[in-house]
Amino acid sequence: MNLKAIGVNLGLALLAAPVCGQSSAADSRLHWQELADLWHPTALERLEGGLDSASFKDVAFVAARVAERGGARGRVLERLAAGPQAIGSAAYSELLAQAGRAFAEEPLTLATPRQRAELLCRLRAADPRIAAAAQRALAGLFVRLRALGDWTRMESLAAALQREGLRHEPQLWAWRMVAALEGSSQNTSAETLAQAWLTCEPRSVSAAQAAAAAAFVRGERALARQRLAPAVAATPSEQLELALARVALAAPGEERRARALELRRCVWSLRAQGLAASWELLLDGDTGLIGLLSVAREREGWMRSDQLEWLSALAQELGAVFPRTLPGFAGAESVPLEPGELVHLEQMLEQQQRELQRENARLLDATLREFDPLGPPPEDELAWMDGISTLTRLETELSQVRSGVPAAALERQWPSTLALTLAAEWWSEHQPERARALLDDLEADLDRDPASFRWLWGVEFRAELERLRGSGRGDSGEPQAAEAELLRAIERLEALQRELLSRGVGERALAAVRSRSASVFVSLAVNANVRLRQPERALQYFEKAWALRQDDFMRGLRACYLARALRTEEARGMIALCPRSPSTLYNLACAHALLGERAAALELLEADFEQNLPTRGMRSRQGAWAQDDPDLASLREEPRFRALLAR
Repeated sequence: MNLKAIGVNLGLALLAAPVCGQSSAADSRLHWQELADLWHPTALERLEGGLDSASFKDVAFVAARVAERGGARGRVLERLAAGPQAIGSAAYSELLAQAGRAFAEEPLTLATPRQRAELLCRLRAADPRIAAAAQRALAGLFVRLRALGDWTRMESLAAALQREGLRHEPQLWAWRMVAALEGSSQNTSAETLAQAWLTCEPRSVSAAQAAAAAAFVRGERALARQRLAPAVAATPSEQLELALARVALAAPGEERRARALELRRCVWSLRAQGLAASWELLLDGDTGLIGLLSVAREREGWMRSDQLEWLSALAQELGAVFPRTLPGFAGAESVPLEPGELVHLEQMLEQQQRELQRENARLLDATLREFDPLGPPPEDELAWMDGISTLTRLETELSQVRSGVPAAALERQWPSTLALTLAAEWWSEHQPERARALLDDLEADLDRDPASFRWLWGVEFRAELERLRGSGRGDSGEPQAAEAELLRAIERLEALQRELLSRGVGERALAAVRSRSASVFVSLAVNANVRLRQPERALQYFEKAWALRQDDFMRGLRACYLARALRTEEARGMIALCPRSPSTLYNLACAHALLGERAAALELLEADFEQNLPTRGMRSRQGAWAQDDPDLASLREEPRFRALLAR
């Protein structure tokens, strides 16, 4: 099926179908979902009309679909202005929860005290659904402003909300710090802001980490450690954040190794209490030291390559004491668990055992009370059988740990993707040798770890490794090898999806695998178009990606394919539906260039270089790509294009 069939034949059939009179609630929701998936102006009107015509049970579902559509964001704001009484609290909460994007993309939204007061009122609403939705809207607002690169508005809006009633909201301080570090080449604003945060929240671990990050980026490493020292951790997650920050600020060598071992003891102690935190959140959290240092824009004394070198060195130290948690950095030697850590591991397994026994007893009691001659519901029976199987495994693992052999119990730790993230960063910095070396180390660690062959995360890691390596080979002038590598990634992900389906996992896990598969198909399409010069092959790959994922980035890319196919009006319609955000700028520039609209294309391309490429390495890589991109061929003689690539 080609793009025209997807965009016209299916669309006409759905738009002609009646909304009412469905045979079941499931059919009704399927119809609303199919309308939402069309991304067509008429479909959008029908979908938005569902807020008035849908059944009571469906209206919240319709509201969630409307709120997700970029072209409906203005209508979302109009509906919110009418208040929850107009469509009911459930539907209103769905619209409000997704309204952060609309608040960010409408220039005047929340610009006045009255508009901000409306959001503050919802945050304090008596209805817990509305209050929770307002919190999500607030978070979504700043996530979207960051994606748009609107640092000035992030800072001014967060400051205004603090003045008007949210002074002690830690996330607002965190977003202001992100804006100061990521959006500015100046150090003074971050320093001033960190001091203000500390004054407002003198016992806040996040404020101390922000002050330490501001000093560290300026090159004042001793001052950074001094500012972190008085911080007092109140919660288990803060204890971990603080311990990790102290490792990051420690001098490389024996001091950092000792700090890393302290961190590991803290991790095992908290796990024994059932309070383990995700490594991804620790490493990437917006209020954590490492997360703040990672977003800091390149500036004098803090170049991006130096930043990546520092983070890689830190990961090597952590990898030696957390070898299974940080594949790619484990190295040949690792530090075994100490006796106290083995005790904590035993306590953690015992706690898991007690919790499973209680859950199994609950399921069994519920089944006996029902006296159903057909037996328990299938989902309860499956949960009970899984529990029995897990209890058997826990017994074995406990016996091994008590004998001093913890290998099997350690296998169930979910590893961090830091090596994959850093490899992608090295590619972006136009340093393919560093990226390849890190991917090779990651592959070697995976091959040494039996768990990566037994657990499904190993499939995902290898697929993403092949995607990154394949994309890099395309950049390095090996398009056939790149395609072969990317196709291997697709085979892995398709096998993983079949396995997940056979196990009856939830839609969220399946959606994550489909999204990853879509990214690989996009890489195949780009490689086929730019490197292999095979546009028809590229179209086939893109259609497979479009069937799996449809978001702002994909719509921008689809506009390119429509323009390349000379379907001018459809391409312009898709451009109109696609917001101008950092993730869409390059593809929208390509679409305009293919349509012969050179001025618009150059404006977007300049915005892409300004917002997405803060370092020289990134500009060098993207410049080489743009010079070879056939979609931009009409711009190559333009003085603005040549000047842009010469930056």
